[in-house]
Amino acid sequence: MSTRAFRRFVADNTRGETQLKESNENNDLNVLDIEEEILNVQSRPNLFNLLNDETLLVDIENLSSSDGDGSPTADVSVVRSKSNKAKHSGRNRRKKKKQDSVRGQDMGDIEEIFQTVREIEGCGIEADNGSVVVTNRNANQTISQPQTLQSHTLAHSSINIESRKLNYEKEMKRIFGSRVVDENVRSQRRGRNPRRPGGLVNRREEWPPASRTGIGMRLSETRDGLQYFAFTHSRDYQRVETAFHLAVDSHDPANLAGVLRANPYHVNGLIQLSDIARHGDDSPYAAQLVERGIHALESAFHPLFNVAKTNRRLDYKQTENRAFFILLFHHINFVGNKGCWSTALELSKLLFSLNPEEDPLATLLLLDFYALRSRDFRFLVDFHTEFDPSRNLNRLPNFAFSFALAQFHLSHPDCHDYLVSALVKFPAVARLLLDSIGVDTTPIDGHWYFGRSAEIAQSPGLSLGQPLRSAMR
Repeated sequence: MSTRAFRRFVADNTRGETQLKESNENNDLNVLDIEEEILNVQSRPNLFNLLNDETLLVDIENLSSSDGDGSPTADVSVVRSKSNKAKHSGRNRRKKKKQDSVRGQDMGDIEEIFQTVREIEGCGIEADNGSVVVTNRNANQTISQPQTLQSHTLAHSSINIESRKLNYEKEMKRIFGSRVVDENVRSQRRGRNPRRPGGLVNRREEWPPASRTGIGMRLSETRDGLQYFAFTHSRDYQRVETAFHLAVDSHDPANLAGVLRANPYHVNGLIQLSDIARHGDDSPYAAQLVERGIHALESAFHPLFNVAKTNRRLDYKQTENRAFFILLFHHINFVGNKGCWSTALELSKLLFSLNPEEDPLATLLLLDFYALRSRDFRFLVDFHTEFDPSRNLNRLPNFAFSFALAQFHLSHPDCHDYLVSALVKFPAVARLLLDSIGVDTTPIDGHWYFGRSAEIAQSPGLSLGQPLRSAMR
């Protein structure tokens, strides 16, 4: 080893020993500091125990009251524990001053606590006519804070939409079994995969993806706890709408089919072509076109638009929203023709809840029928009880007789009186009821109230409803 290397080795060892001694001294100081901190923490009094000390409460109350010159009238004596090992270094003196300031702050906090307790004891809380009244017993003051109540009902209690019943294929599987329905679908699809499950309808494999239809939905406003939505159309969709109107004005179904071939999710074109197919006795194809239109609009739903909730609204007066109302109305008829009464009832609830104030498509004329067919008598009674005061449901013949029939199935003792009341209001229905159950109506044909004269004296609206009822048979 060279001399230079030996000197470097000796210097490194000396430096390491010096650092080791300094670290040991620092460790000793840290241990002493930790011991001293533990002693200080143990010597500090428990603040929660001071709350139970009546003597301290008296001293603090005397401390809060002072003379005119600001000097306190009583001294506060607090027992302070001192450390057995007194440190006279500068660090210990600084710690002692810091501890004294913290303890003084704690005493101030305790004084605030007792002051707050005294204020609370001097106040009382009472309820008066739906408002919260805070009374100050010391100052004899009363502050009334009225509670904010929602004046508008957010959701009708009788309308409870079950989202799992909105798809008619699920009800068909419950009725006929999954194996029968799947085999029927596979046979119609010629070995292809079945439809993809959806919310309101299932997407068929031959439909293109509804990703860029040009249809959207926005949240217009939120008022009184109700969310008002509106469908929107892009500029490209508006150009297609113009081409659609030109095709309709041409009175040529081929032009309309050409528009749909280029734009398979144009909802107004789907509605128009569905009507043409329905009048041509091609109901399956008409129902398929309606389902495609519902799928297009369902794909454009706003994230906050939930079909199972009843606090969302669509304005029928807005042109872009009308297609959804019309598609749902046609879809309800097609689903009802398939015998899926529960699904038709849930869809009728959905259609009615979109705009219950106006009910633009008269869904009230559907609800009672599908409620009876699905044997949901409790819903019919609850709906009648809730909406009769505001909508005068007893003035409608369908609800007058349906309500009586629902009460009969629920074994209500007054069901007979409800039927008599309905017959008195609408006497022309008596002959129709007797004829439907095979009873000879000759004895009442000459009756002055229930005879044939009742049909002549009834309102024009009811007279118009009778041929419609015969056509629906």
